[in-house]
Amino acid sequence: EERWFAPHVAYTMAKFGMQPRIARGETFYVIDPHANGWLDLPSIGGGLRWDEVTSAIVQVTDLYRARQDERRRWLDDQGDELPHDHFPRLNVILDEANETRLMLDKRVWEPFVQVMGSGARKVGISLWLICQSSLIKNLGGSEIMRRNFTIFALDHMTIAELIESEESSK
Repeated sequence: EERWFAPHVAYTMAKFGMQPRIARGETFYVIDPHANGWLDLPSIGGGLRWDEVTSAIVQVTDLYRARQDERRRWLDDQGDELPHDHFPRLNVILDEANETRLMLDKRVWEPFVQVMGSGARKVGISLWLICQSSLIKNLGGSEIMRRNFTIFALDHMTIAELIESEESSK
């Protein structure tokens, strides 16, 4: 029964988290190997196109590094940190994170998890990993890195209420 609820709940929870950010005009980059379209936002990788998923992960990692380079240059030139809101917020949503870890080359996945878990928020990137296991070690991270992640979970009653109120197909 829990497995039946999982995809609906993840999508419903993400919708609630995304809606205020969409209203604020924040940018989303949705990577979902199993489906296309989250709240009418385009997504990458649907249909198990792992080459697209790999490319998307590399692009996010490269953006992180470019923003960190700009941050370091600013610090060297100005002697102070960049303003908190210097970079426009990018919300990266990766659905099926556990499966993605298994399907991607370690040379792509490991740097992605390391950089996102260590400093993405400092450069305006929010990473949402939607997965069946909330253990950071199952995603290739360390216990020390675990402190940089927040886990959201719902009890069964809340899950049932969310599905009842939000999902057209019960």
